[in-house]
Amino acid sequence: MVARCLGGRFVFTGRAPLYGVAAGGLPGVRKAIAILREEIELVLATRGCPKFDGLGPDFIHTGAHANAYEETT
Repeated sequence: MVARCLGGRFVFTGRAPLYGVAAGGLPGVRKAIAILREEIELVLATRGCPKFDGLGPDFIHTGAHANAYEETT
């Protein structure tokens, strides 16, 4: 998500598909990708962004939010 917010158009998914293939072959890979897709949709909904293409720099938090938390604790 961060890569997309910063203008990225491609990222690697990491180990999830490898775990999927090790656990269940091609169906395992499909399941791992489906889980990633569901998680992306959940995060988009949580952030109030209706579409993945709508992500941009406005969806990245800066240090200002972290400082506000530190001042209250």
